[in-house]
Amino acid sequence: MLNDLDQTREKLAVLAATDPLTGLANRRAFSALLKQHHQQLTSRSEPASLLMIDIDYFKQLNDDYGHQVGDDALLHFARLARNVFRATDTIGRWGGEEFLVLLPNTDADRALVVAERLRSTLACTPVPTPAPQPTMTVSIGLVELSTTRSLSATLKRLDDTLYQAKQGGRNQTRVAI
Repeated sequence: MLNDLDQTREKLAVLAATDPLTGLANRRAFSALLKQHHQQLTSRSEPASLLMIDIDYFKQLNDDYGHQVGDDALLHFARLARNVFRATDTIGRWGGEEFLVLLPNTDADRALVVAERLRSTLACTPVPTPAPQPTMTVSIGLVELSTTRSLSATLKRLDDTLYQAKQGGRNQTRVAI
């Protein structure tokens, strides 16, 4: 009986930390991990980067093709992201069609290469749905974590950088300066 209880607790912990649609980390779990990683920055010598990704015109995709295709697009994003990022990277659904990715041991230059790989892969890989199979693009903001900047300031800077990518025409990656 204790073994069953332990297994149930483990399952509940996974469910509490996972986005039910995409299977990615949910906002609560990602926030906790990011906070922990940011606190440990001072004791680490390696860099880390953070991406904020927004699916371009997602509302239009839902309006044009229906919410099932919208869900299929989110699942498609999650599958491709898992293939592009390393096992040591953490991908989280931040909300709606917005995602964050924590890239430990990755400076901004290396993070940009990976972000661009994801962006171009998504743009040329149709969402696997019954016809028509739409493609989608993403706008990405990128910031390198810093011990001199609070986590809330980092997230604000990242959000501003994502906004610049969207204002600049979408389907692009912008790096915070």
